[in-house]
Amino acid sequence: MAVIGRWNGHKFKISKSMIVGFTGLTVKGSCETKDKDKSKQKYVSRKMGKPSEVSLTVILNAGLGCDVRTDAMKFISDATDGAKDYFYVGNSKLLACKLMLVDASIKETLVGDGNTWIHAEVALTMKQCEKGGSSSGSDGKKKKSKKKSVKKSGKKAPKSPGKKDDVDAISGAAPSATKMKQKATQAVKKAVSSATETIKKITSAAKKLTESKKTTPKVTKPSAPSRRVSGATM
Repeated sequence: MAVIGRWNGHKFKISKSMIVGFTGLTVKGSCETKDKDKSKQKYVSRKMGKPSEVSLTVILNAGLGCDVRTDAMKFISDATDGAKDYFYVGNSKLLACKLMLVDASIKETLVGDGNTWIHAEVALTMKQCEKGGSSSGSDGKKKKSKKKSVKKSGKKAPKSPGKKDDVDAISGAAPSATKMKQKATQAVKKAVSSATETIKKITSAAKKLTESKKTTPKVTKPSAPSRRVSGATM
């Protein structure tokens, strides 16, 4: 037998003799907010978290081994009494808090001969009924544990530096900053001087090359002598 879920004695399972399943499992979380506005812009801020909500529809069928009427009416009774328990999917809790059945409604009912219920679907709504399963609760526990550890250790938190310390730190850092600025200025001057010398050398070399081209005489090749061919007389 494979148990796919359970809550307050109700088991959703698959076996050779019976199948009880559910569909449409939905988990909902929300919070209350309050409206605010700043600089002509509206926005919301969180007031508190609302209880988590779970909804699902249980499928009951006589052909699958279910006592449809008995099982369906048991959910109605649990909702009236506000029954609560952890909801398990497989072997894991769906939420880390108990859920109270606040609403149950039977629909899609099929009744056969002899007032026998053949098929029915039960829509369930469950809500969180205790603190837990939220980030705010876990944060609160962590904060408390931190406070306790500080008290036990007896160590005092280091004091933040005052204005006098800030002035001393700034005055001590000023000379080093001035030296760094001077070094940077000298480095820039050296780089500019080196670049200027390089440009002068390139310009001088270019001028010499131009002048040498102007003074170089053009060499003309001598024309080849013409040849006369005398004809033979008979």
